[in-house]
Amino acid sequence: MVQKTCSKSGGEARLSPQLAALVERMKAGSHQGEPFEITITEGEFEEAVAWYLDREPNLPFRNPRISIGPDGVEAGGEFLLGGLRLPLGGRLDIIVQEGLPVIYAQELVVGQAALPDFIRFQIEDKLNRHLNMTEEELPVVLEEIELEDGRLTVRGRIR
Repeated sequence: MVQKTCSKSGGEARLSPQLAALVERMKAGSHQGEPFEITITEGEFEEAVAWYLDREPNLPFRNPRISIGPDGVEAGGEFLLGGLRLPLGGRLDIIVQEGLPVIYAQELVVGQAALPDFIRFQIEDKLNRHLNMTEEELPVVLEEIELEDGRLTVRGRIR
């Protein structure tokens, strides 16, 4: 059974107003080719990741914690391995490649122990496989992701 991820306020994870408005524009189907720009805080990013994880029960991550800086993202949460919930944290780079988001895990730790590269690469690969949608699946074309202290800005176009 998959547990619903709770927001910081204790309720079910939800999208920020900017992300919710973008989702509605995409669903409307009449905004193809229009540019978009959204800026979200660390807390809103955590909520968006939790919202996504609620809808992707095959991804083995829960209870995300995120800190954004100009040099990357510090992320943490629980990694589900069999019946175990392991504390997982790491330093990630997020870039845009051919209109899609790509994550590079610079470092991953379970508890206080750094994971060997071969395990880090497997987790990174699993994350990117879930993010690497085909053009038909991803309703936007990403052009830029900008990281600043405490916030993330994404620019692109609606498909």
